[in-house]
Amino acid sequence: MIKVRGLNKYFNKGKGNQIHVIDNTSFELPSTGLISFLGHSGSGKTTLLNVLGGLDKAKGSISYDGLEFNKYNMRRIDEYRSKHIGYVFQNYNLLLSETVFDNLRIALELIGVTDPEEINKRIEYTLKKVGMYKFRKKKAFALSGGQQQRVSIARALVKNCRIIIADEPTGNLDSNNTIEVMNILKKISKNALVLLVTHEKNIADFYSDYIFELKDGKIVSQSEMSGEKVLQRDTNNVAYLKDMKLSEENTSLGNIKLYTEDDAEVNLDLSFIVKNGTIYLKTDAPIKLVSNSNLKIVDDHYQHIESTDVDDFSYDTSWYKDLKTNKNWFKKLLLAIKNSFISFKNVKKRVKFIYVGLACIGIVCGIGIIALTNASVVDESYLYYNRNYHELTNDEYEYSEKTVIEEAYENGYIDNVISVIQSSLRFDKQIIVSRVISSVNYSRVIPYQEGRVDLAYGNYVSTDDEIIISKSVADSIIKAADEKLSHELLIGESIEFMGMDFTICGISEKDKNMGYISFNKYCNIAFSKGTKYSDGYYVDSVVGAMDVRYEAFEVDINKNPLYTITRGEGFTKSTTDYEILVPENVYVENKTINLYGIEYKVVGAINHKYGDDIYVANQKASSYGYGYTYYPDKEGNYEIVEGVDIANDNEILASVYSNYEIGQKVSGKTVVGKFNGTNDVMSAQFISTYSVAVMHNSNYLFIFDVVDLEAASELALQRGFKLNDSYSAQYLTEKQYNQEIIMVFEILFVVLAIVSSIFIYFIMRSKMISDIYTIGVYRSLGASRIRINRKYLLDSFVLTTFTVLIGYVFCILIYTGIANLFNDLFGEMELLKASTLHYLLGGVAIYVIMIFFGMLPIIMLMRKTPSEICSKYDI
Repeated sequence: MIKVRGLNKYFNKGKGNQIHVIDNTSFELPSTGLISFLGHSGSGKTTLLNVLGGLDKAKGSISYDGLEFNKYNMRRIDEYRSKHIGYVFQNYNLLLSETVFDNLRIALELIGVTDPEEINKRIEYTLKKVGMYKFRKKKAFALSGGQQQRVSIARALVKNCRIIIADEPTGNLDSNNTIEVMNILKKISKNALVLLVTHEKNIADFYSDYIFELKDGKIVSQSEMSGEKVLQRDTNNVAYLKDMKLSEENTSLGNIKLYTEDDAEVNLDLSFIVKNGTIYLKTDAPIKLVSNSNLKIVDDHYQHIESTDVDDFSYDTSWYKDLKTNKNWFKKLLLAIKNSFISFKNVKKRVKFIYVGLACIGIVCGIGIIALTNASVVDESYLYYNRNYHELTNDEYEYSEKTVIEEAYENGYIDNVISVIQSSLRFDKQIIVSRVISSVNYSRVIPYQEGRVDLAYGNYVSTDDEIIISKSVADSIIKAADEKLSHELLIGESIEFMGMDFTICGISEKDKNMGYISFNKYCNIAFSKGTKYSDGYYVDSVVGAMDVRYEAFEVDINKNPLYTITRGEGFTKSTTDYEILVPENVYVENKTINLYGIEYKVVGAINHKYGDDIYVANQKASSYGYGYTYYPDKEGNYEIVEGVDIANDNEILASVYSNYEIGQKVSGKTVVGKFNGTNDVMSAQFISTYSVAVMHNSNYLFIFDVVDLEAASELALQRGFKLNDSYSAQYLTEKQYNQEIIMVFEILFVVLAIVSSIFIYFIMRSKMISDIYTIGVYRSLGASRIRINRKYLLDSFVLTTFTVLIGYVFCILIYTGIANLFNDLFGEMELLKASTLHYLLGGVAIYVIMIFFGMLPIIMLMRKTPSEICSKYDI
């Protein structure tokens, strides 16, 4: 039973041409019977039938056997009508390229009946009942109108529907086919509800159990049809010979019969001409051959149809079983892809040119991704990091300023500040007579600290001449050696750094381009040890730069000289003469040395406590050091000759050659003592704690430990810097360089994607339009939107795969081969960058964009109701 409450539907609502096509209509229909809806054109009968059949939407409530629909939920109504509602359309709506059998099979598959045996039984039984079994292998387009309508009825019957919607089912049929079709529908109505729309009142009067008459969207009358009824046949195109007057004449040529209607006046002037076995007729009256006319000849009396004549048709569905096979979903998918591929191939030549264009777009997309990769992928072979440390960077790609580091350290936000030494690690080894391995790797070198290095091979640093190198450095050396060396074989080999040879004691992992040396060696290098800060005095232009000291300062804390005279008499105590003591190895008696244009007389040779190349003059030398230094071990390197040793970061020692005195403040630090020592030490004005020396170092790059992450980050941001671990800091800095380039290629990729999208949109829209009849039929029969969307999803997938993606992959493969060949020529440096992740993401992006825009036409179409689709595209 169908119950309808308050049904309303408008066309062009709110506009000047608004039509209230269903006007607040309510009624009830029985579970079985044939119900006809009559009315003039535009009365709303077809629209009402479409709403009742779930083909169109309206406001109000419809209940099918207790299942109520208060609003049009397309998914829910599709599910119901595909199983319980059958359709017989005026234009048949068969899939014309499919056979009669397949038209019915598709209808069964839509409701989930997939068992082959059950399908065959149902179809055979149904086609025999409508007299179409012998045509089961014939294509639908080859059938006559009456035959197509019978197949349409069979398609509804094979599902065992509760409701049959018949919209003008006889509109395109002659009278005999009309009666045959209506007889079948009438018999079906004994077990199901048949809803009929027709303009033939005599047909409705004869076959209907109830007639509803509509006018302006309202039901204006409802009639129950009962009693014996008679249907007069249409005789306009039928000649019943036994009801006509016969005039018969036997002649020598043969028997001639003339049939005329009783009231017809016949005045024939007819000549027969027989020539060459052909009969020719000559007459002034119009002539038609029966074979070339619509006239049907019946050698019998006319008979009207009575109600009892309809009962000849029987249809039993009690044996139907809803059997489903567990068909492998993977096989289903492969079959669907195969069908999409066939559809992809079977196109016109001009469409194939579009395919080539899409492949070219794929190539250009590949170029865009390659360029984007080169701009966005950071070549980590250029990075120098150990993730156990942090550093500061800013948007101008500058490293942290000392003032920021010092402020953060003094506030206790950071600790363990290290001034990074950046230089080349050079490895040279002759492996055969004619072959020398040479590898140069620009690296960062810092002091080895326990727990900060992940060792992969070898041992940790234990002496001043040992070094741990990163695995990246070792790999570069091994590659330069054509794999003739290994990580294990590198242990014990010599490598040069800052002009000094170190022995490789270990190889670290999880870092990049790093070196680790002893703390003592690091201090010697980091704080400019080994550089003589003199005024460049020369002896006979043969001896190098001189370390000239002043006699008054070269005494220990007890005022004893720091040197002993080995030859000569020494100073004469003259305050006006210029005298000098020289190292033993350059002593020449009575020789003079020119310093600043002044001749100094050599008065003796000495052994100095802090070196065998130190000169001592009796007049004050002008050689001063600069900056801060730090010595992990002062023994043998320097001594305090006045005051006390430093106790904290706020105290410093001043060189005896500086102008600073004890108690004086220097940059917030207090001078607590004065020192003298080796040439290395005397190159600096001050000795401080390690931390102070680091932050007053001439280097610009620092790494450190974070004590208070939140406070340190906030301070860094206030000063225009960003705090990150060593890896992230460099990675983000390198990436910042490429942002503008990345933006250009991102725009290029987006433009290409848009062009490709427009291409595929119109291709798929064209395909959709060419398939619109099939889509309309499927939707009318109850095929879900998901089913149709799935088909077009596969079509878009296949189109993208065999056009754009082929061009894209071709471009990537060619580039990858060239990049590998090119990069092999340049060792560790990756000049042409590659990224599998970028390529995959690019491929995914192509699929997403192409499939989305390929699906867009069908998605927009699927928003329409089946009735709207059929109406718009005249299905």
